[in-house]
Amino acid sequence: MADISKETVQQFQVREQRAWQRRAVVILAELLEQGERGDLPVLTWEIGHSGAHIIGRAVVHPTSARRERIEAWGQALGIELREHPGAGTTTITGVAKQRRTKHGLATIVLTCDIYTDDEHEQAGPSGTRAGTA
Repeated sequence: MADISKETVQQFQVREQRAWQRRAVVILAELLEQGERGDLPVLTWEIGHSGAHIIGRAVVHPTSARRERIEAWGQALGIELREHPGAGTTTITGVAKQRRTKHGLATIVLTCDIYTDDEHEQAGPSGTRAGTA
C-alpha cells in the first residue's frame, strides 16, 4: 500500500470542500429563486466551508423587523423556528437538517437576533452610539 503524503490529504480535503461549496451555491440559487417566486423578504446568506451548509440571517434595522423576515422564510421552507431569550437579546433559530433539494441534501439554518433595547439600534459601525466619540 502506498503512503499518502500529508500534502496529498490536504489537497484532497481542499478539493472536497470546494466541491461542497459549489453544491451549496447551486442550492442557494434555488433558495433565492424560491424567495423571488414567493415574494419573500431579502436575507443575508452565507455558505459553510464543508458540507452543503447554508445560513440565512435577517439583519435589517430596526431589529424588531427581523422576526417577520425570518418567520416568512421559516414558513416557506417548512423550518420550525425557536426563540432563545437572553439578556437583552432574543435569538430566533431554525435548522432544516439534510433538506432534500434537486441538487442533493443541504443543511439550511435560519437565524436572527432581536434586541430588547435600542442600544444596538443606535450603535455606529464601531459599536459606539451615534453622536458619541
